[in-house]
Amino acid sequence: MIRKVIGYLLLFFLLYYDYIHIGPIKLSHLWKVLLFFYLLYIVFKHKLPRKVSKFLVIGFITSLSIFYNANLVLGISGDITFFLDLISIPLFVAYFYICVLYKKYVEVESFILNISIFVILSNIPFLIGWLEPKGVVDVGYDSKGFGVKVFGVFNNASGASKIFAISSIIVFAYFKRFWNGGIIKKVFWVVLTIVGFLSVIYSFARTGWVIYILGFLILFLYKSSIKTKFVAFLLFLVVVPIIASIFSNNVELYNRLIGKKENKAYVVGDYNRISSGRGDLYMHSIDIFNEMTLMEKLMGIGTYGALEKMRLKTRTRTFSHNRILELLLVGGVFTLFLYVFYLKSIIKLTINKFHNKENLIKRLPITLLILFLISLIPSHGFGFYSNVLFSGVIVLNQKYKYEVSS
Repeated sequence: MIRKVIGYLLLFFLLYYDYIHIGPIKLSHLWKVLLFFYLLYIVFKHKLPRKVSKFLVIGFITSLSIFYNANLVLGISGDITFFLDLISIPLFVAYFYICVLYKKYVEVESFILNISIFVILSNIPFLIGWLEPKGVVDVGYDSKGFGVKVFGVFNNASGASKIFAISSIIVFAYFKRFWNGGIIKKVFWVVLTIVGFLSVIYSFARTGWVIYILGFLILFLYKSSIKTKFVAFLLFLVVVPIIASIFSNNVELYNRLIGKKENKAYVVGDYNRISSGRGDLYMHSIDIFNEMTLMEKLMGIGTYGALEKMRLKTRTRTFSHNRILELLLVGGVFTLFLYVFYLKSIIKLTINKFHNKENLIKRLPITLLILFLISLIPSHGFGFYSNVLFSGVIVLNQKYKYEVSS
């Protein structure tokens, strides 16, 4: 127990300070690269099923293709981030699959649930004001009290909101594990649910809000019984007034919802403003691609080239906020072509006949799959940390397969 507590404390500080540099190397890159080689060592020591090996190969080719671009040397740091994000799902799927092959289902489930609990609890010091996030708060929003972006140890509002939402969905799906225990476990689950809910809302990222809402809708309504749908309806009647009250009594949250900032003019019905300028970013991305040479269109211009060209269009170094357009600019047509097979492999590993079970846990894979695919449209996908949880849930399909066949 003491060893676990120390481990989680180390993880907390590692995530909280992962923005610092050790010489020319960013700490977040350093520990993730070391983890990458460790997992690679473990995976290569074992023989994997064909479908997992195939996904791992596709994942490696797709991820490595990011480095073969017109601005490799200039944008190596950003390219590493893209690489780690892409390779995280196939590599962790392979690692967790090894655990399943050795009948260590409990370890995989415990990892997913415990990390989800850690993510939610880690945000408590930030919600109550004991600690401040290290990331940058958007200009135009209050920086005090609950007007601040509370994204905890993750130093990034978008990524934090997604991991808070996914962790909350996972904890909720495992409610019977808590509810079948004593009063302490029941109270603990309620606390986790409330803190997770508040963490998603006060992350100030609408992508996280959408993932949270859609996640619960899919979890409750996808191939569920009338009883489950009725429970969902009752929860809807309770939660909606609470959410409405929170937003109506917090100007910053309401302004964030409609895309209004104090330092910018706001026009009702301006959908580009409501979407935080994504419409313009998408159009600029298409223009940038059309202006690229044939070789650049095939190989991409890397993260450096994509950010610099977007800066010339918008005066801000930012990505497209659409995974498909980002890959098209960063890795070119070749990487985007590979990414189609990458997604196909994920879908094949996730979808199976066990999703019609009434157990909420067995609907987690299809729930997270749909959320993952949706997240590619208005953002960069799940992000590294959410990918780890998603990978574990994908592999849990194998447990359900053995349960049915046994």
